[in-house]
Amino acid sequence: MVQLVGANARYFTDSAGKVPVDVSMGNAAAGLAIDFYGRYQAEVTTPPGGPVRMMYVTPGDGSSVSADPISLLRGAREPELGRRFIRFVLGEEGQKLWNYRVGAPGGPQTYALRRLPIRRTFYPSDNPRLQERYEAHRQHTVDPLGAPAIDPYALAKRFHYHSRWTASHFGVHRYLIRAMCMDAAEELRTAWRHILAHGGPAAQPAAMALLQRLPDKPEPVTWESAPGIPRRHQKVDFMREWTRFFRQSYREAQAAVVTGPVRDGGGRP
Repeated sequence: MVQLVGANARYFTDSAGKVPVDVSMGNAAAGLAIDFYGRYQAEVTTPPGGPVRMMYVTPGDGSSVSADPISLLRGAREPELGRRFIRFVLGEEGQKLWNYRVGAPGGPQTYALRRLPIRRTFYPSDNPRLQERYEAHRQHTVDPLGAPAIDPYALAKRFHYHSRWTASHFGVHRYLIRAMCMDAAEELRTAWRHILAHGGPAAQPAAMALLQRLPDKPEPVTWESAPGIPRRHQKVDFMREWTRFFRQSYREAQAAVVTGPVRDGGGRP
């Protein structure tokens, strides 16, 4: 999936905030973004009473939810002031600023931040006391925090995290994705467009097999071997091998496409 996302990507950026800006300006059809970047950009690009130019969607059943940290630095010159600020941010008055509409009582004055509060009182609950506070907040929030696609407590119930599937692979993913999607981006996009122009993946199984194969040097990349490769080999060595491998695989995939009547992106002759 990540490989095909890379095949369709216009560019790769080192700035997470650039993606929603480009989508809102029409320079990209869709992009990956942290939720509050997407929501905030949707807010600032929608004129009052005008049409929505961009929307942010949290993919259901596949999105983990985590909280931003806040802490007091050791040795701070004004520790009590820091503690007061933390209490304010975590209290209801501070939490209102994250998602209240501009001008709402206790809300922001200039921009709606479109970030999700962390306090349980901002979301639906079976607990009557919590539900009462949620009802008081809901009339002022920009986002419908009770919607199943937004409520982080509802999203978390639908997402099952298996650490053995992901945690040990985080490190190697950054290397693999760079070689597979970024360093070999030109060859990947060219091969993918050629496959699409001649019937798509279903019509080109041989080309897809070449496109999706994994490196075999300095050792075969498998689910079990991948996490240990950065420990067993020098980064510069295996990255050179992987980039060379993917570029060659994509060239071979393009060459393996069975050509016929050229079709446009919609599959029409």
